[in-house]
Amino acid sequence: MSEYEKSNGFVTDSALHKWIEDNDLEITKDITEALYIMRDGTMISGTDAGTGIRGLDHMCAQDIISEGETKNLYGSENGVENFWKALHAKTGLIRYVPETKVALIGEYQNLTDSQNEVLNQENNYKIEPYVPLAPEKNWLNNNGQKNSVSYQKEKIKNIISSIKHINKATQLSITDIEPGIYDSSHIDYTIWENDNAAKEHNGAFVTSTIDSRAINGTTSKEIQKEVLITILNQQKAVSQDAYFAENLRKTATNNVSQLQNFNTHYTVPSSKQKSNSIEDQLDRVYARKFLKENHFELNKKNIQQISQNIAQNRINSKKQHKDSSVEAAYKIEKEKLTNPRTRSNYQKKYQKSSETNERQTKGSPLIQNNDLSR
Repeated sequence: MSEYEKSNGFVTDSALHKWIEDNDLEITKDITEALYIMRDGTMISGTDAGTGIRGLDHMCAQDIISEGETKNLYGSENGVENFWKALHAKTGLIRYVPETKVALIGEYQNLTDSQNEVLNQENNYKIEPYVPLAPEKNWLNNNGQKNSVSYQKEKIKNIISSIKHINKATQLSITDIEPGIYDSSHIDYTIWENDNAAKEHNGAFVTSTIDSRAINGTTSKEIQKEVLITILNQQKAVSQDAYFAENLRKTATNNVSQLQNFNTHYTVPSSKQKSNSIEDQLDRVYARKFLKENHFELNKKNIQQISQNIAQNRINSKKQHKDSSVEAAYKIEKEKLTNPRTRSNYQKKYQKSSETNERQTKGSPLIQNNDLSR
């Protein structure tokens, strides 16, 4: 456990304020400077007040929870993702990226009224649920207490929302989308023969059921994709079943065509794409580690270049059927410095500026770069 976590893993707002004080972090009222947004609406600044430089990165929060106090945060492919899952679940923090106006949160994370008020300061901001929350026992509600709404209930809400979205996009004339009367884990919905029948609740119809336990997706997009396929298969069954009236079978056949067309244009990020995103993030984490260990300048350009080098090391190792992990690629980058000529070139290319050296001489904290935030 970290010193800021309660015995159940929760981190209260008062504990977060203590963490801010312990680390000499700054509070801001300007959302364009925000790094994190707390449940009580407090914005933690990522910009140095004296220089105006946005230098603090989101990884500064690793001291708040026990998941950040482990080698796995840097040494395993899942360490970073697991850290973000736990951070959002235990603290209720929003990671904010002013450059792109994106608020990064966990799937199903409840935002407080104070957090929404802060976000509304910005025009055209986007909320992006980018990781699932940690297990339910660590969820927080708006008061910083254990969330009483179970994951299953949240999933049912998501399934109902997905059915409504699909209905609107494909015009299937669906009504009465709600949890089942006899089994709350089921979602019932009714498809009518046409729009008028749906409006009047009078005419041919068929009621179908989706079992939420059979939907395995964890993100909104994955759940919607599964719901789409389920409805498509159910409508295929209706279109081929002589039990139903001919006009309803024709409606189902048309619905199948609509759903197939919608499915063709509907894509969900593959697991490979997600994996690449995590590896890219780790490349930047290790790039920062490399620059810091070798006393090079920590800035956006240098981090980007070194992370590209590490990524290329991974690709080369994979082609040679060697260890292609990010950690192994980082070690290759370190080994390059054993060559005096390479070290000399790196020192010229990545050396600290006179401004940074002067700042460190005066005892100012090393400015970090926000490029690691995404």
